Amino acid sequence: MKKIFAILIASIILSGCTMGVVPNKSNLETISIDNHEFQVEVRRTPDELAQGLSGRTEIGSDGMLFYLPQRQVASFWMKDMLFAIDMVWIDDEKVVDISSNVPFPNPEVPLNKLPTYSPKQPVTLVLELDAGGAERFDIKIGSLVVLK
Repeated sequence: MKKIFAILIASIILSGCTMGVVPNKSNLETISIDNHEFQVEVRRTPDELAQGLSGRTEIGSDGMLFYLPQRQVASFWMKDMLFAIDMVWIDDEKVVDISSNVPFPNPEVPLNKLPTYSPKQPVTLVLELDAGGAERFDIKIGSLVVLK
């Protein structure tokens, strides 16, 4: 049952569509990873999780932070994504996995053929950055995370 819930939440996370890239300033938070600060849009509610980055041409801030409803091995897909990203998987105030340079899908690929991306262990947060961001900011497994 937990796996079904995780898949359902993950399918919701990136299934919405938004063309705006200007983040709502009231939804920005600061997250620090090994003393590098990022201003990130935050997604907490089911509607916000569903909207995600789908349909955008760029992130529009330093990144997007997803608060998962429970600690889980989440499964994300890239439905309606228009650019590549890095997924930084976070649990217990540290980076536990990184999915680097996750490509955006060919729009002709059927939904049931889209690959999914998951961390190697349960997480509570997922930070999405522009592709190459994790390497550019020297984010590694074990990097310390502080929510401000």
